[in-house]
Amino acid sequence: MPELPRISGDKAIKVFKKLGFYEARQKGSHVVLRRQDKGCVIPKPEAVTANNKFNT
Repeated sequence: MPELPRISGDKAIKVFKKLGFYEARQKGSHVVLRRQDKGCVIPKPEAVTANNKFNT
């Protein structure tokens, strides 16, 4: 079976919204999407830049 392509969190959220999900909440870098009684958590990490690269 072929490996699935990697997509960004933003792109995944966009696809799930087209499927009828909505953003229920966000805590930190995790976005919780809901559709009726179904749920999904999408990690949405911030981009690594020179300013936050070494912050832990």
